[in-house]
Amino acid sequence: MALLDEFFNKIGNQLIHTPVESRTMLEQAAAGAPTRADIPGSATAIDMAKAWARNILVKEFQPPLEAVFLPIRREAGLCDVVRTAYRAGGLELEVAQTFSMFNVTVKNMRAKPSEEDIARAQRVAKLILSTTVIAFQSTGTTGTLTHGKQQAPCDPFECDWSELLRWWSTSEEVGFITVKTTKSPERMAVGPGEEANIAWFDFYKR
Repeated sequence: MALLDEFFNKIGNQLIHTPVESRTMLEQAAAGAPTRADIPGSATAIDMAKAWARNILVKEFQPPLEAVFLPIRREAGLCDVVRTAYRAGGLELEVAQTFSMFNVTVKNMRAKPSEEDIARAQRVAKLILSTTVIAFQSTGTTGTLTHGKQQAPCDPFECDWSELLRWWSTSEEVGFITVKTTKSPERMAVGPGEEANIAWFDFYKR
């Protein structure tokens, strides 16, 4: 059966649904356990991940300086991922990225009384994301997720991350997933495709 939205493919689901082993590694890192620093190319990927977090999230909800960015090679047998989990602005957040995809999850974010999923997503997006253009529509459900996207039509090879933005929600969480791209003439041709997101750290091996 065809996907309702290509952003919620294997890669999107990997970023949204943190594997148990990765969750344990994040918890251990938060408790002060040393993280692996010997994955070739991962240091550059971490620097890029930090830069995109600063670009997409407003300052109040960006990872603090002490936040640990955890590189995970071929996470769960799929893609190279960089993850970080932290508290900021009174919220509990987790950011996960592949080579070209970015997902931010806001945990323990229940709907207000009578608040629909799309309204909750718009409320949270306006709070944490560094874009003034938030006009969502619903596109359906995939598994346990209710999801949608920006209303304006967008060519994936001409739009930036805010125009490509997708929202998703469960009963306890709200998240946003997009492609890490800008309108710069020097932009790379990137997208949510699975093959393009498997390798990340290998690009920066020396």
